[in-house]
Amino acid sequence: MEVGCGLGEILSRVSGEERLGFDPDASVVAAARHLYGRKCEFSVASVSETHRISSAIGRAVDVLIMVNWPHGIAWNELRGHVLRLTEVLSIGHIIVDTIDPGIDGYPYHHSPAEIATLGKSVSTHRSRDGVRHIHVVTVT
Repeated sequence: MEVGCGLGEILSRVSGEERLGFDPDASVVAAARHLYGRKCEFSVASVSETHRISSAIGRAVDVLIMVNWPHGIAWNELRGHVLRLTEVLSIGHIIVDTIDPGIDGYPYHHSPAEIATLGKSVSTHRSRDGVRHIHVVTVT
């Protein structure tokens, strides 16, 4: 499952039986359906719409992907939304990116220590763009 999936480029490349993407912009979801609708399912919802997302899924989720947007939300707000989703959907793992400190143009630079409050940090990888790290967390 990817929240904030945009056009579905990442989700369409994930290997899995079911790939579910959510984005708050209905026009973006329509475009994602056009581009990757044979491979993935897309619905309109933001990270704050726990009920809408859980109703669309209704079962446990192996992996929650959240990249290219979490740095636009304050940590306490983001963490609250993610913890509600993990509780309702029994999420096994989270993949989330953080913007490195000192990189201009981003309102928030969440730290690895903050990411670790979501569960056990399994691995961290520097991205090719040189401005972010990708974190894999096992939800405990």
